[in-house]
Amino acid sequence: MESAGEPGIISVDGNHLEGGGQILRLAAALSGLLKKPVEVFDIRGGRPKPGLMAQHLTGLQLSSLICNGTLSGASLGSTQVVLTPGPVMTAGVYDMDTGTAGSGANMEEETSIGLLIQVSLPLLLFASPPGSKSRMTLGGGTNAAFAPQIDYMTHVFAPVAKKFGVNFDIRVERRGYYPRGGGLVSVEVPSIPVLKCVNLTDMGSVLRIRGMSFVAGALPLKAAHEIADYATRALRRHFPPDVPIDIHRYKEAPRFAVGTGSGITLYAETSTGMTFGGSCLGDRSKRNNVIGEEAAEELTEAFLAKACLDKWAQDQVILFMALARGKSVIRSTSLTLHTKTAIFVAEKFTGMGLLPSSVEVSIEILLDRIDCPGLRLPHKEMTYMRIYLFDVDVRTGQAPPYLPIIFQEQFKFSKKFYAMKDWTELEVMLRFQALNVELLQRQIGGYSKILA
Repeated sequence: MESAGEPGIISVDGNHLEGGGQILRLAAALSGLLKKPVEVFDIRGGRPKPGLMAQHLTGLQLSSLICNGTLSGASLGSTQVVLTPGPVMTAGVYDMDTGTAGSGANMEEETSIGLLIQVSLPLLLFASPPGSKSRMTLGGGTNAAFAPQIDYMTHVFAPVAKKFGVNFDIRVERRGYYPRGGGLVSVEVPSIPVLKCVNLTDMGSVLRIRGMSFVAGALPLKAAHEIADYATRALRRHFPPDVPIDIHRYKEAPRFAVGTGSGITLYAETSTGMTFGGSCLGDRSKRNNVIGEEAAEELTEAFLAKACLDKWAQDQVILFMALARGKSVIRSTSLTLHTKTAIFVAEKFTGMGLLPSSVEVSIEILLDRIDCPGLRLPHKEMTYMRIYLFDVDVRTGQAPPYLPIIFQEQFKFSKKFYAMKDWTELEVMLRFQALNVELLQRQIGGYSKILA
């Protein structure tokens, strides 16, 4: 389906890049904040079940309530919706329930309280009257797949948001797991006059790693201990013994949890005040070792990249960066598809380019063996290979001149590209980076001859 292209309405392709609910959440939030009507078309056009699911519809309805707007086309299955925001966003008390923690057959559409917070938080930050405080009571899944865990929002995203001057308080009244849902969360959001810009470029050193490993319902406490132990062992492969790892292990009391579930959330705190994390939700197909190790790998990914944010916080701060007073600079991991999608939507509304100040491209080359029937080795001198890429010339060790020639070496080439106008410019730059690989043989007299 194509856009109607009505004058004065920002039109966003709902099937672009990530092509899911994230486009709707960002478009709704920016529409209310900037008082610009928005039309999202071809909603989730590439998914098995295109159109609005209950999760997306609930988020749009909550956004419309806060910004005193009107919705057109907002019904289950709709592939096109228009949000026209009102003149002011109103602080107040809002109750919203997403229903169950999942839609049944397709786990990708699990409902999530965390996703409701994502769409409503930016609007409530600038709600009127100034200095007011809003309260939300949100029902649904606190821990759902393909969505931020409520513990991640509390222990990782909240400290990151605070650097922009954003404060909010989350209180988990009751947990709800897939597929039953039934969770209940209270959120308190004070309004602020302006978002502060940030410069988060120095990760510092990791001071401590904390976390929580939990089970609920029919699962035994032993499972929480196993998940935490596997996570700790995986973390110890990258973090020295002097970095304390404290993972709280517990079983939720029946009155505080609906359904059976398990999971783990980890977060690291650094000497420069950075917080990044990782999490994993359990399901029937995952063993406890996989749950613990996946969460540890997510946290470790940010650490190895010397990033100040993990990959899950990346896309959530794009809106803050776009609207903050001043220029923000953040060192992150490689840009995810969700982050690129967030940039795409933000640029639609603001007209500002949100490009990285620099992009580092890394290419690894693994040399194993050369076996070419038509290759002639004129004499018995040693052979070697020379590789040229990104203005770097490297040579392998020497190998005997017998086929197959065995090298088994690995090289990594990296180069930073600066001051790009758009992503197409990076693509053009990479086209001019030639890779040159040569097989050479030593010759009598000290020089080398190119064989291939």
